[in-house]
Formats: sequence, C-alpha cells, structure tokens
Amino acid sequence: RRKNIRRTYLSFYKDFFDATAPYRICALVDWLQAPTGHPMLDQCQIIYTFVIGANPKGPTQLLEFNESFPLSIDPSQIHGDSERDVTYLNIQENGKFGKSPTWFKYGSAGWKESAR
Repeated sequence: RRKNIRRTYLSFYKDFFDATAPYRICALVDWLQAPTGHPMLDQCQIIYTFVIGANPKGPTQLLEFNESFPLSIDPSQIHGDSERDVTYLNIQENGKFGKSPTWFKYGSAGWKESAR
C-alpha cells in the first residue's frame, strides 16, 4: 500500500529521475537531513512520513519516554527491510488506539529540538 501511495500521490510533482523538478512533496527524513540552504527547505510544501508501530512487545501507546525507552526506533534496528520514509514508533502496531497520541508526542518532542 505504501508503495502505491509513493508511486501515485507522492510522486505527482517530483519524478525521482528528474533532478530539476521542484521539491514540493518531501519525506520527513529528507527534509530534516537537508543541509542549510538546500532548495528543498524553501520549495517543500508538504512533508510526509508513514508511521508504523515497530515494537511488537511494546505498549500500545507511549507518552512517557526516556533514553532507555525512546519514542522511536532507529531504522537500522528494524528486522527485514526498513523504508527510509517511515517513522518507526516504539509501540505495537495498532489501528484503534495509541498510535496517534504517540505520533503527536513524537512530533512535538522532535520539533522542540529542531532549528527548522
């Protein structure tokens, strides 16, 4: 499903093979890692990420976190193929409760640290 979304909606303005196309839709990871002065920082109009609960033994929601139990999991720790435009939360994958509040906690904690 994510693959189809990437090929349709997220590539509407930017063809991955055309380096001259404007950066209108950007992956969160690319936007955060872009160096100061990169055109993406001015051109990007929509920043996206897919959010997955990546800890099958974790809680369904995580609002209190610390260094020993962080909000997100580094993609290098994901078994199998990790995807660069995915945010892996340190919770169980669930569709009914917990992922949205954890995502908002992650987003608000991350933006406080970001200079952008």
